[in-house]
Amino acid sequence: MTIKNTNEEQTSSTSTEVLAFKDVYKDYPDGDTTVHALAPTTCTIHAGEFVAVVGPSGSGKSTLLTIMGGLQQPTGGSVSLDGKEYSRMSRKELAQLRFSTVGFVLQSSNLVPFLTLEEQLKLHSSYAHEKYDARRAASLMEDLDIEKLRGKYPDELSGGEKQRAAICVALYGRPAVILADEPTASLDTSRAMGVADIFAQATRREHTAVVMVTHDERLLTECDRVLTIQDGKLQESTPEQASQQV
Repeated sequence: MTIKNTNEEQTSSTSTEVLAFKDVYKDYPDGDTTVHALAPTTCTIHAGEFVAVVGPSGSGKSTLLTIMGGLQQPTGGSVSLDGKEYSRMSRKELAQLRFSTVGFVLQSSNLVPFLTLEEQLKLHSSYAHEKYDARRAASLMEDLDIEKLRGKYPDELSGGEKQRAAICVALYGRPAVILADEPTASLDTSRAMGVADIFAQATRREHTAVVMVTHDERLLTECDRVLTIQDGKLQESTPEQASQQV
């Protein structure tokens, strides 16, 4: 299945292709049968796009996201991440590519429990063998309205604060793409919409691609594109069509 980008601005010759699937599929053995978790799919995600992926539980959303992030290999087809086809990479090379290219935001946040927010950012710089960028850290914290949290530990933060802190950590390294898995599932309406607005702003300000798996139809109006997946089959949808499947 081929998914075409309907956003004319993003498909212009000046757009940057961040993720590209070509005939990608994923099968799992299940006794004497085979589970087709992801049907053959060809699609692209461009820099500056905010893309939602929706579908019922067990439809293949998590499989799609983990393949996008290089956390598992597809059964067949090719995946390019920031212009690099990763099926030919060693595990070390792929880990380095993920670190430099992908930011992950999870439902439960992906913060190190024994580090303050500022220490999490410094840890990223340490792994990258770079000097801590205090100016960028301060700018991100200001944009996310979490300056007062820089010295706080994760267990001192509310659910909404944890998600904004996690987004700050994900954006700090200037990734080409952020992959968010149900980032608003535990938040109320106002906080959920706030997180979606942060992602929408990040795509414009940072020119970062964001792919967000969600069950929350309230967030779809913030997105540039909506992809629906059911029984492993991916297709482009309007927010209105997708809302009927959420």
